[in-house]
Amino acid sequence: MSFFSNLFSKKEKVAEQSPDLDIKTIVSTIEQREKDGQVPLGKKIAAFDYNGLEIRFDRDITHNGRICIFEGEERLFSFTVFAKEGEYDILQDAFQSVNTFLKSDQMISNLPDNETLKGFYHRH
Repeated sequence: MSFFSNLFSKKEKVAEQSPDLDIKTIVSTIEQREKDGQVPLGKKIAAFDYNGLEIRFDRDITHNGRICIFEGEERLFSFTVFAKEGEYDILQDAFQSVNTFLKSDQMISNLPDNETLKGFYHRH
């Protein structure tokens, strides 16, 4: 009987909460790498593990930041951060928005889209 009671239980299961990104460490790592030397555009500046995902940061040909979320080799989401090198306060806000999105239900309709951050979906 307990099998059926568990199967049809109306009690909500407690979802395990994802950890927060250590945004200050991430931004300071990016800042240090950019100050240490010229990182070629499109090359990974930093990568971090997050709850089974890999978060990569690089700069595109317009010198804006790009945050990509990978699961294995598959890119799930990317975010264009409209912040040039040195605009680390904007970058920190962008990572906070990405963190909020990753901790949510990750619905396409909830991808950030504002003047400093634009999210893109890449799954099929």
